[in-house]
Amino acid sequence: MKNTENHTQPAPQNPGPFVNGGPHSVLYISRNLAFLRQFHRYSQEDVAEKIGVSRQAVAKWENGVSHS
Repeated sequence: MKNTENHTQPAPQNPGPFVNGGPHSVLYISRNLAFLRQFHRYSQEDVAEKIGVSRQAVAKWENGVSHS
């Protein structure tokens, strides 16, 4: 008799910055920026002020909407 139970493991809380893309992919940069910002407990506003851009720009970068 076949075991039909679903034995999937839960996704890790933090998959890390190397998920789905090399170190130069937009997805890598987006996830890495968000991960590092949260790890260091910075808000999007904090990051924006430190690098001289708007909070909206940081949000777009984290969402992969704009990387320029």
